[in-house]
Amino acid sequence: MKKIQILLLLSFSLILFIGCSTKEPPVIFKNKMVCFDMQKVEQSEKVDIRVHKDDLDLFVARSNELQGNINFYESQIDRYNEFCKKELDKNFPWEKTKEYEK
Repeated sequence: MKKIQILLLLSFSLILFIGCSTKEPPVIFKNKMVCFDMQKVEQSEKVDIRVHKDDLDLFVARSNELQGNINFYESQIDRYNEFCKKELDKNFPWEKTKEYEK
């Protein structure tokens, strides 16, 4: 008799807890591309400085290295901006029509 009471009590509590829980649909995250507006910064004017003749080659090499790095990052900015423009045109064509309507 006790077994029947325990089984009934367990089944009733199970039904009570199942009735209280709500089944929510699973959350699915979709990848969304986020683009930033990257701009180039103007370089300052070249400045003449006085150095020893022994250090001149070192300073010229360092200047060329920095100029090469700047050119590399500017090309990366151009490539990124072109990529974002293509992706936005491909994935969100209605945004393009809104811009033309303004």
